Amino acid sequence: MTTPARDREVLRAAALGGEPGWHPLPPAHDDEGRWWRAVALGGQGRYAAAAAELERLGAPTTAVGLRSLALSTRGSHLRQLGGHLLARRFDGRALALAGGVPGRAGATARSDALVGLAADALGPGRVTLARRLLAQAAQGLAGADERCAVRWHWVAAETALCGDERDEAAAHAGTALRLAASTGSVRHELKSALVVAAATGSGEAAHRVRTAAAQHDLLPLRWAATMLLLALDGPRSGSPAEGGLRHENTVSHAILTLRGGGLPGAPTPRDLVRSWSTTAPTGRVPPARVRAGSPDRGQGGVEVVR
Repeated sequence: MTTPARDREVLRAAALGGEPGWHPLPPAHDDEGRWWRAVALGGQGRYAAAAAELERLGAPTTAVGLRSLALSTRGSHLRQLGGHLLARRFDGRALALAGGVPGRAGATARSDALVGLAADALGPGRVTLARRLLAQAAQGLAGADERCAVRWHWVAAETALCGDERDEAAAHAGTALRLAASTGSVRHELKSALVVAAATGSGEAAHRVRTAAAQHDLLPLRWAATMLLLALDGPRSGSPAEGGLRHENTVSHAILTLRGGGLPGAPTPRDLVRSWSTTAPTGRVPPARVRAGSPDRGQGGVEVVR
């Protein structure tokens, strides 16, 4: 028998703790629980369900800080799907709201919004703007929740990679991993490990993340690891291993699209399944067994929600 207190404990563990793949999730009994629920659902790739929770947090009765966090979270989900311009609208609104929130809640909301805007800028390749936004966000990290520093280093690493500064990227990624290890968040630690893999070009590290993400049912994160493995050309082109990864990529994209992870103009689930049926190698992983990660650079990079 569950209680509101137990439900809150589960939702927080799923959003920011050690049980990110918990499903089905219990109901939220307050606005903070609703945000945790949305974060957990997004991490699992259940975008439509997450969007419904975030929409409810837009009510005028919701605390301004949480309304700002909800907007940033929606921006993060859109950015994962390649919608950097759409995400920028949400992150901009989040920043406007955060400006009036005092204390730690305000510092956290401002950090999420500014780091989100920096990540949005990387979509169209505006690296200088991303650096300026990160510099602004860095000024308030000391007063924000500890997860904010982890996210800041993720985007700092990706920004460095976009500028071909691989040593800088590796340093930020390593810092993110060390910080994430102390937060208790499995998803943050795995995302940080994936950023390390991207910064160092390690296919072995990417494979470990892919395996762990599958174990925790973190669909977007496993897809991100799959995309990184393909980008690193770990398996020989045309090999069975490459065919398996491409098959997994297509099926995973279809699953996420069915869960609400589509943008205007993107392929429909029918298109994706048709593509899979004509390209998948015979005898490879059946669709029902595939769990995955996050779009490739053309579809949205490796940004994963809070």
